[in-house]
Amino acid sequence: MRASEPRLAAVFQRIDITPSYPVSLLGYFNDRVSTGVADPLACRLAAFAARSPLSAARLLIVQIDTCLFDDAFAWTLRRALRARANGAWTEVLVFASHTHTAPALARLYETPRQDRYAADLVSRIAAAAGEVARALAAGSPATTQQGPNARMGDSARAAQGLRAVPVTLSVARGRAEGLSFNRRWLGRDGRAVTNPSRALRAELAGPEGSVDPEVITLLFREEGGAPRAVFVSAVNHTDTVGGQQLSADWPGLLEREVVRGLGAEVPVFFLPGAQGNINHFDPAVEGEQTGYAEARRLGKAYAQVVLDSLPAARSLALDPRLPPLASRLDRVRLPGRRIPAAKLDAARRLLRASGGEGVAGTLTASELAAGSPAVERVLARELLRQSPSRRRSYRVPLQAVRLGGVLLCGIPGEPFVELGLALKGAAGTSGSCLVLPLGLAGGYFGYLLPGDRLASGGYEALPVAGRLGGAAAAMIVEHFRRLV
Repeated sequence: MRASEPRLAAVFQRIDITPSYPVSLLGYFNDRVSTGVADPLACRLAAFAARSPLSAARLLIVQIDTCLFDDAFAWTLRRALRARANGAWTEVLVFASHTHTAPALARLYETPRQDRYAADLVSRIAAAAGEVARALAAGSPATTQQGPNARMGDSARAAQGLRAVPVTLSVARGRAEGLSFNRRWLGRDGRAVTNPSRALRAELAGPEGSVDPEVITLLFREEGGAPRAVFVSAVNHTDTVGGQQLSADWPGLLEREVVRGLGAEVPVFFLPGAQGNINHFDPAVEGEQTGYAEARRLGKAYAQVVLDSLPAARSLALDPRLPPLASRLDRVRLPGRRIPAAKLDAARRLLRASGGEGVAGTLTASELAAGSPAVERVLARELLRQSPSRRRSYRVPLQAVRLGGVLLCGIPGEPFVELGLALKGAAGTSGSCLVLPLGLAGGYFGYLLPGDRLASGGYEALPVAGRLGGAAAAMIVEHFRRLV
């Protein structure tokens, strides 16, 4: 492995954020209250300081095992992190893993925002960030962090052992073939259906688009060669477990397997790529594809791809004129997604006719594809709830973070795979910059579809499923291309 001279100092931390009380789980149309814990939820923190005369940047990256978070949570957390660390950070990047079995940090459909948990979480993360900031400022030569089997009581003890280390960054590439599928299928009329049943697929023409099976791993090592943290970028929905048990889903099990394979208790950050129209449902499989067994299968499979790729990890050649660490947060004006008056009238008529019937059972996009009246009522209520706050355009936070020769493109929503592939191609063939799309970062504006995908319909194209219009996707790609 070629390793460049360390130009970054880093501190990595992992804390348990599993609630000890029942919470509403976000991710489906219906409200689900947790009944237990299948596996713990975590928050992972990575703090970087540039060791270069070109940059005095200090960056904090925070990955939370949650489905998504609203704009208010994102800004509340940013303020708390800066206040607790006495202004230590020049920038903060916060993103979600997108697990569908974690407490709700936003109100969506029938699921209420869990304000108690949100306040607890901000306090917990801010306390950990304060410890990380002090460790980074001290710059001592060793570091420890909680492993994936740690529990909440270990947080304070782990914080006492935090140290900053000079790190090198290497990149490994692998491919996870056969683990992800385009979840939108086209009918003979050109209209899209999201998550159609096996019986319904027989009447459809085929998947609407492609997938992105590439798995990119960023390996951070200290000067002696010991691994300190792993970032894994993959393109697949974090929704295999279902039910009412708290779970980090397959990325949590990916972490366990990578830790076991490396023989080192390091945090493994899952970076969700452009997975808005991608999930694990294999159209060739007849049996059940939801449950903890699926999470284990995907976690182990992705971990094997990561571990197999690491021996070939290489450092990226970095232009010496560029700083090794930089971050830029822009609020870009993007067009909104219109809610037609006819849709609002139809929603009111539907709810009047249904007589206010409630919701029962688990409701997902699969039930929508099957024509569930219960899902239609949920969508009607949500449409009327969202309508008063809709705007013609929004100032959307788009964040670019440079780590050595890697550019993370933080997008506050669920971009379609087409958007992700366009961003990955933005660096051209020079090989001097690796561009990684990062969804669910800095807030949530819903699904981000190219204009033609929005026109073909499907769940993701509904007015309730996203605040941004079809032109927004191309504008986001162009914004990040200029930064590359």
